[in-house]
Amino acid sequence: MRDYREEHDLCDAVGSFETIEAVGAEQRPEYFSMIYRVLAPGGRAGRIVETRSFGRDYAETVRRRRDTCLTRWDQVKQLGFDDTFRRMWECYLACSEAGFRGGHLGVQQFAMAERLGH
Repeated sequence: MRDYREEHDLCDAVGSFETIEAVGAEQRPEYFSMIYRVLAPGGRAGRIVETRSFGRDYAETVRRRRDTCLTRWDQVKQLGFDDTFRRMWECYLACSEAGFRGGHLGVQQFAMAERLGH
C-alpha cells in the first residue's frame, strides 16, 4: 500500500478502499487521472453504478458493539486491555454511534461494474 500520488508503476488492477472521502473533492480529478494513468493495457478498475448509504443504520451496529464489549469486559481484560483502554474504546464507540445517528458520519456501499482501461 502507498499514497496514490506516489504510484508510478503500471498495474493490472486498481482497488481503492476508504479513499474517496480522504482524497477530498478538490483532489478527485487528480486521483481518477492517476488510476487511468497507471492501468496497464487491459487493466481493470471498476465504474460505480450504484451507491447505498446506511450510516444511520450503522449506529445500531456500533451501539451493539459497545454493549457487547462492556458486557464481556472481564473476557476482554484477560486479553491484556486495561481500564484506560476500556474508557477510550467506550468513548470512541459512543461518539461514533452519535455521529452515525446524527448523520455526521456515514457508511456507503458502492456497486462497481464494467471495466475502465486502455
